[in-house]
Amino acid sequence: MYQLGCVFYANFAVLVASIRIAHDFSSSWDYAAISFVQVLFTPILFFASQDLTFILMKRIQNPVPVVQNPAPVQDPAPVQIPAQAVPVLEAVQLPIEIPIETMDAPNDPQVKVEGPAERQVRQREERMQLPKIEVKYVPEEWKVLYKEQHTEKFNASVEFLQTMMGINREEAEETLLDILTKTTFIEINLMVNGAQDAEKLFGNLLEAKNEELGIPFSSQQEVADFCDGMSLIFRKESNEYRNAGVQGRRLVQELKKRLRGGDSIDEDNIHQVLEEFCENIEVDERLKNFAQQEAGLDYPSLRDISKTIPEFNYDKTTGRLGLSPDADKSLMLNAPIFTDTIHSSHEKKLDRSRTISALAIYSKTTYPDCQRFFTDDEKIRGVEARIFWKRPRQDGNMPQNGNGPQNGNGPQNGNGPQNVNRPKTRNPPGKTAAMNCPRKTTSQIKARNPQN
Repeated sequence: MYQLGCVFYANFAVLVASIRIAHDFSSSWDYAAISFVQVLFTPILFFASQDLTFILMKRIQNPVPVVQNPAPVQDPAPVQIPAQAVPVLEAVQLPIEIPIETMDAPNDPQVKVEGPAERQVRQREERMQLPKIEVKYVPEEWKVLYKEQHTEKFNASVEFLQTMMGINREEAEETLLDILTKTTFIEINLMVNGAQDAEKLFGNLLEAKNEELGIPFSSQQEVADFCDGMSLIFRKESNEYRNAGVQGRRLVQELKKRLRGGDSIDEDNIHQVLEEFCENIEVDERLKNFAQQEAGLDYPSLRDISKTIPEFNYDKTTGRLGLSPDADKSLMLNAPIFTDTIHSSHEKKLDRSRTISALAIYSKTTYPDCQRFFTDDEKIRGVEARIFWKRPRQDGNMPQNGNGPQNGNGPQNGNGPQNVNRPKTRNPPGKTAAMNCPRKTTSQIKARNPQN
């Protein structure tokens, strides 16, 4: 009842206060103003009082229980775990913390960034470490180079020879090195002296003999038989032997693997095979354009492969390339070392035995007195070529000052074509010129797009 009385008196106080406010606004006891206030506030106060009364009555009917002297809450008893069930944590050494300063290595004065001058010095030192190209027969030096600088492919080739012949590793290694030294001896001589028949080649080999060891051939027929048996390395054209290109050798071994793996290679899908092959060529980006076209210089068609490599055969009816039963036993088709002989990727190599005729467009003249061209030919489209207007050295090495091949014009990157017709007059910019240039390996021609 006390709560209800409080509500009643509160409502009464609010009503009186509202009447006083109305009097103040109306400045008199205006019955209209008082009536307005009563009509406005009375319903609001009525519903508010009813709601408050309902809440109070509910509190009276359901009072909140009061608990006296509550019992203290006890902690749960600990769970006993057997000692053998607890895993033993071994001491683990945390990783060594790296100071934050090391993350700013590029700004560290002790960390030197290679500039153009330092890069030129490094590249010059790397070129100085390349084996010197000379025709003299030095088999012991070549054997060391094959073992130390061509280790992976050399070991794979030894393993193949060991399995094929059923001999131990020492005998297989000795046999392979004997073949490699003979191959290198002839390859360098063709590189320096150009394409030669067996008689001329044998004469040049005699001139380069080792005073203690002599040469590994006793007659020109023995030289011819060896070159014919290594047709992957030495191509015979018009009775003269020439060096085959690196990418051409790789392509032949790749086709052998595909055919033995069950693939069908014919005139319809050879372009797709070549595209996949070119994607896996690993050379400097500047040389990639030429490297992707080099195999076509040696083997323009599937029929040319069958004519050059006796282990392949070509079906004219179906246009399909096939393998002979002897392909799996062929050392040159299965030993990867023959795609990477000592001077295959030599940056200073001049190969006078590889020539090709192409049309080129003059671009500009640079120091030292060098005219630059870009080939515009289906065989080697977009490849950069140069004319050096000074006479070259008479060996397989480019002059150290970069002066290249003379008596002609041809592809260069510091290594140049030989035995080509030198123009009598220099060409003005934009004019085409017929060029007869040696077919270079991937390291010989800057494969640069003419638009770049």
